Amino acid sequence: LIFDEADRMLSMGFYQDMLAVRGYFPDHDVQVAMFSATFPATVRSLASQFQKNAEFINLSTDQISADEVSHVAYVVEPNEKDKTLRCLLEIEQPEAAIIFCNTRQRVNYVNTILSRMGFDSDLLTSDLPQHAREKVLMRVRNRQLRILVATDVAARGIDIPHLSHSIQFELPDDLEVYIHRA
Repeated sequence: LIFDEADRMLSMGFYQDMLAVRGYFPDHDVQVAMFSATFPATVRSLASQFQKNAEFINLSTDQISADEVSHVAYVVEPNEKDKTLRCLLEIEQPEAAIIFCNTRQRVNYVNTILSRMGFDSDLLTSDLPQHAREKVLMRVRNRQLRILVATDVAARGIDIPHLSHSIQFELPDDLEVYIHRA
């Protein structure tokens, strides 16, 4: 049994569902693997309920980082963020970009602003049904859409090889969320 993004499953209310899945295990031992880019200690203790004699394998250093990514920060007054984003997109000309916001409402706002400014953008939030999410992501993968405005639903498990920019329109409260976005 494999749980991908297990840290989010255990911390976002899927714990009871995971316990229900465990109830279907056969009487003999089942090999269980849990994967995630981040795995805090509290989540590790919950994970131990699904695994016997589990080994924790860390493929990075003791510090959480995104070393292969260039990080640039711009300190901007809140009322200047829209204009600064427009300038950044015009100057950088990203091949493909995801602009992260903390809420669905902010995603809608930023996407509307970008559309009014003439940018071809679309949004990705948990409000969209799965087939609509896949359709939007396919447009990005096929290079039919350059700018995706999204909540953290897009921060995990999305493979866009030509993604050149991950823009944090709003910083997350949690460092681990920042790492997943980056």
